[in-house]
Amino acid sequence: MNIEGFWYNKQIFAQSGVKEPRTWDELVRAADTFQKKGVQPFAASGEQKWPLTRLIGGYVARKYGADAMDRVKAGTLKVTDPGFVEAVTAVQDLGKKGYFGRGVSTIDYQTALDTFLGGKAAMFYMGGWALGNFNDAKQNKIGAQNIGLFNFPTVRGGRGTANDWSVNTGLVVAVNQGQNDAALGEWMKYVFSNFGNRAFADQGLITGFKVTRTPANTPALTRLVQQKIGGVKTPYLWFEANFSPKATSVATDNVQPLVTGDLSPQDYLQQLQAALR
Repeated sequence: MNIEGFWYNKQIFAQSGVKEPRTWDELVRAADTFQKKGVQPFAASGEQKWPLTRLIGGYVARKYGADAMDRVKAGTLKVTDPGFVEAVTAVQDLGKKGYFGRGVSTIDYQTALDTFLGGKAAMFYMGGWALGNFNDAKQNKIGAQNIGLFNFPTVRGGRGTANDWSVNTGLVVAVNQGQNDAALGEWMKYVFSNFGNRAFADQGLITGFKVTRTPANTPALTRLVQQKIGGVKTPYLWFEANFSPKATSVATDNVQPLVTGDLSPQDYLQQLQAALR
């Protein structure tokens, strides 16, 4: 129920003469244009780490195809293979060029979000769960009408297409019925029977819960996400979706020194491949 992509500031794009990037090369050129104009190209939370590894995963999906990480899980593809080196190097280059802004490794999620919604960054890679923030006029200083969304760009010589989208259902929570009384069950039934309607009506959020009452004034960005989800041809999961806890830690912890240039792409991937064994 969550779709991921690059949210962008339409006003900054128009003022800079930049169109939605369709290829990675166009994305890098756009970032360079913004940087030269004194605008931070990307808002990103390096403190959270996963917003940076999402970019690696997106590039890999475009290079090898949407099933890339499934092939890694099956053992038919290694993360030390050339396409992964290319992907990790490309993301590292964004960091080394300063496109994520200063001190990206210390930037938390809320700060990155505020940077984008405050008009201080041109792009923000994030999932549809950010709609609640985008649709809140108090948080969104640039206006919902100035926000657009484009899919991860294609890469030169890659098998992935613009019809492949990163899609996931978020986190899973389990409740042990034997350790709780009937009151909790009644509470859960009430909350989750109404959650989809309330989240959609109050924040324009698209969730995994059924919506039985669609408000007439659905926010434009919510409609945009619904449209994008409806057009997905091939979905794929995030970079670490199939990883063990150990491999996930290696992938995310090492992405911080990677984007600052303190860890080489080869070392990053060799350590990750070792954790996957």
